[in-house]
Amino acid sequence: MASTPGSSAAAGSIDIDVTKLPTASDLKQFFAGQGPAIFSIGSEVATYAGKPVQQAMQAQPAQVKITGDPNWKLPSGIAFSLTLDASCRIAVCPTSTKFSCNKSVDSDDTMDVVAGPTDGIAYINIDLDFDIQGNLSGSGTLPGGTGIGGKASGSNGTTFSFCFPVADTTKTEDAVNAAFAALVFPLKPDCLTTMTAGSVGKVNFDGSLNVELDLNYGFGSYKFSAQNLGAAKDSINLAGQKLAAPSLDIETGAKGSLAYKHSDSFSAIVQKPDANSALLFLAQSSSDETTGSVGVNVGISVTAPPSASVDSATLTTKVSGQTGANSSSLSAQVASLAPEIESNLVSKANKWLSDNDVGLTASLSREKDRTMLYAFKVDLSTASAQNLATQSWTYFLTGDLQKALQIPGFTLQPGSGVADDLKQSSSIQLHFFNFQLAKTTDFFENCVTKLGPDGSIRFFADIGQESQFTTQNESATATIHFVATGTEDPEPRTYHDVEVDLCVELSEKSDPKEAKTIAGTIAALGASDNVNAAEQKMLAFIAKQNTTLCLATVFKSSAYGKLKCSQFVDGTPPALPQSEDENNWNAFHNMVVSLMPDVANVASGIDFATWQKWAVWSNDEIGAPVDSAHVPNRMQIGEHLPASQQLFPDNSAEADYYLMGSTEFMNLCDDLQTLAGMQASVTNPDEWTNLIATLAEWVKADGNPDWSKPALAALLSLCGAASQTQTDFDQSKDDSQMTCTLTLS
Repeated sequence: MASTPGSSAAAGSIDIDVTKLPTASDLKQFFAGQGPAIFSIGSEVATYAGKPVQQAMQAQPAQVKITGDPNWKLPSGIAFSLTLDASCRIAVCPTSTKFSCNKSVDSDDTMDVVAGPTDGIAYINIDLDFDIQGNLSGSGTLPGGTGIGGKASGSNGTTFSFCFPVADTTKTEDAVNAAFAALVFPLKPDCLTTMTAGSVGKVNFDGSLNVELDLNYGFGSYKFSAQNLGAAKDSINLAGQKLAAPSLDIETGAKGSLAYKHSDSFSAIVQKPDANSALLFLAQSSSDETTGSVGVNVGISVTAPPSASVDSATLTTKVSGQTGANSSSLSAQVASLAPEIESNLVSKANKWLSDNDVGLTASLSREKDRTMLYAFKVDLSTASAQNLATQSWTYFLTGDLQKALQIPGFTLQPGSGVADDLKQSSSIQLHFFNFQLAKTTDFFENCVTKLGPDGSIRFFADIGQESQFTTQNESATATIHFVATGTEDPEPRTYHDVEVDLCVELSEKSDPKEAKTIAGTIAALGASDNVNAAEQKMLAFIAKQNTTLCLATVFKSSAYGKLKCSQFVDGTPPALPQSEDENNWNAFHNMVVSLMPDVANVASGIDFATWQKWAVWSNDEIGAPVDSAHVPNRMQIGEHLPASQQLFPDNSAEADYYLMGSTEFMNLCDDLQTLAGMQASVTNPDEWTNLIATLAEWVKADGNPDWSKPALAALLSLCGAASQTQTDFDQSKDDSQMTCTLTLS
């Protein structure tokens, strides 16, 4: 049986001698060993040595044994070595090895980088468990190297893979020898030009990559919500007919950039589908590809602060185009938000990078599978393009993706892993409140436009209740609303995963006293390191001059579902003593006395028993006793002012208003408990409609913003002890505004 160059074959054996491979082979060209370097192919594949390789496709993968202690060194200074106990194998398959990756961070949606199947083609798939030694900065010839070193293979993966296509009629020994002769190290600047068309390579390495991303902020998905009146289902249908579909690819006039260094264990996967192009996929290695002996300190650090700039004219034009509104007042309002939007976009980019529960660092730390970071397409169509590709690859090997992307021909692909995640996280969002008018022009002619704590551009008519005494000036902004979301399947039309969040947002500008009250509301959660740190951070911020503090509290249904109340039965009020209502009433009462000094002088002299007497007198008759025949009914308060005048002749208006506020709070607790149970049962359009209509009525009845601070604090005290809490801070780049988002789940 004849042997091909570089191999020797006896019956049922295949041996590859590196020193006898063609000079052009990377295995031969960069071989630095002094002794023999022989790969012996296991019998599973070697049995088919003299037979067509298509027959070997039925064989199990074979182990590759190594003779000697070979090593290789690239001109860049990166060194590879194999030891006798290295895990190496070879397989003959109808496709190249499938390298699966999560398409983006925090996503289970996967993609496979694979070549084939193709009629008449078999793939020789080689896996070698190299140690990658040396580093660019220490011994390389490339400038500016940040270092690539360490062993990045683990028990279930190997450091290096190479997949080579051959005609399936080729003898197996010739096919295996051809694959070893054509093997290319991806950590070599000209690997793209020397790689055979149709082949695929993958290498794991430890390194530090410098990245700079330029951003064109697009429109994220729309949000529909409610401030006091609720967003009816009809409004969402109207929006679907009147509003253009949001898109991250729409040019909004907002641009920015950020630069960072990412140190980690990476996988570089190179695919050359044809002679004129190549694809590079840069991924974070999976947990079973690394041994923990990485040569770098894993993490992400900012190398240049994020920036953002907004062209207000372009922004207003694009917003008008999305909404179909040609309102001069709307355009002026949106244009006026440009400085705030710039600041918020910078904050979003910082948060995306930051090491917290929502940052890229934290997200990547949770990833166990190989995760796509960037995908690039490389132009190889001309000699000049190949030269540019080599330059780009040289920069990549020194860890400088930033420079690699500046060279034509090395193009970041749309929807590419981390870049797509950044777009999703930093988009401009439009948030519509009470979008339920017959004509959108009516809505946009009369709406108020503001920037929300989450950075969304909000459009809503402020229809909050007018206050009745001194509480009217206590807060610059108090917004109470529900956000209802659900997934709709079209055929048959059903709903699932319905969730309703209760959102309470308080803000105060240039009034340290009231800002301090806002910061103090979270103390109702009880003392803990997390709560104390958040309160102190807010207090330190408002000590500065001319600042705005925002507290955005989000109650998930798992939190407000813990509320309890005295239950009505078929419309009949709960029997005495109504202990759970009393607990809720006392929580609200204590917070009013603590947080609203202007009201405390009236409220402090009222207890739950007095409220019960007031409720009975309002519904039955003045002087009626509180007993089984005269049960207080918080759902139906009749002629309450006469009762207040009898009980509090000196300050009946203030007392009456407070008693109504405490009644509404007890009803809110009841409504929230009911709501928590309703969500799981929403499965069809009628149930969804009923849910939205119910929210609208509840907010009208229960959402008086005058009592927003004590109501928020009371809810925190009632829900917080048994809930998980998370705090998150955004601060504008000019330090004029801070938003603390508190989430209870």
